[in-house]
Amino acid sequence: MRGATALIIRAHGVGGASDLPLSLTNVVVGAGWALTISFVVLAFAWTTSRFRGDLAGRPVPRQVDRLVSSSVTRWLLRLATLGFTGYVAWPALFADDLAVNPALGVFYVYLWVGMVACSLLLGDVWPVLSPLRTVHLALSRLAGSTPRTGLFPYPHRLGYWPAALGLFAFVWSELVNPDAAFVSTVVTWVLLYTGAMLLGASLFGDRWFEHADPFEVYFSLVARLSPWGRIRDTDPARDGRLALRNPLDNLDTTPVRPGLAPVLAVLLGSTASTASASPTTGSPRPPMAAPSTRCCATRWCSAVSCCS
Repeated sequence: MRGATALIIRAHGVGGASDLPLSLTNVVVGAGWALTISFVVLAFAWTTSRFRGDLAGRPVPRQVDRLVSSSVTRWLLRLATLGFTGYVAWPALFADDLAVNPALGVFYVYLWVGMVACSLLLGDVWPVLSPLRTVHLALSRLAGSTPRTGLFPYPHRLGYWPAALGLFAFVWSELVNPDAAFVSTVVTWVLLYTGAMLLGASLFGDRWFEHADPFEVYFSLVARLSPWGRIRDTDPARDGRLALRNPLDNLDTTPVRPGLAPVLAVLLGSTASTASASPTTGSPRPPMAAPSTRCCATRWCSAVSCCS
């Protein structure tokens, strides 16, 4: 940062609650009426589900299905995402720890917010885009093992609990940690996350990502509100086909597993915390002199040498 100018990194990079055009009282009253009316209507007018879940949807043309499902398409997306991850990792590790470092925007905006919009528009694409899944797939093929299965079956009782803990760790780091605006904080979190995901995948296979990856669980839940899905039918001509469907039919396919409620509670709680925060709260980034602009790698090396 040049001079003594302080920059403030706000939640998701889109400002604070003071930017909203409505007062807190109007928001609370409106939300209360919306919840009350919706629950009353559902309780008396919709006593049984009218959704068909995996059976619903109109299959897209087979040419489109083949293109989307093609291994070439999937590998091109995987490699592009992996290359972009490396492109962002370089300044994150070796550039100065400044507020203008692109790693902050990619992590807090492009990933946390941008993937939500992407999942709503395109469906469950994160399993293909996830760089950690790509690394796990490559390592499994080098080892001659199957990525789907690990050394042990994933315990059913764990469910989504690891993802709930991961999401809680993320939102705490973003909203509570006073050093959230520093690149070194983001890099440390990502390295711990990477180690946990790859270790779990080596033990439990791809099912670890489905249940324990906080980003994959979050984005897959959002993708349940998209108009895209795969048909699961006894008819071989329809089974597995990519289809356009009512997003509520998609939502009806959400598997109920242990830990789902905590995941939703963390997501709703973090949103409420962001919305109710005072415009003066947050972690303004303090001015940094030249010695404080060292890259993350230099900081870690100094910390290790001091500890040793």
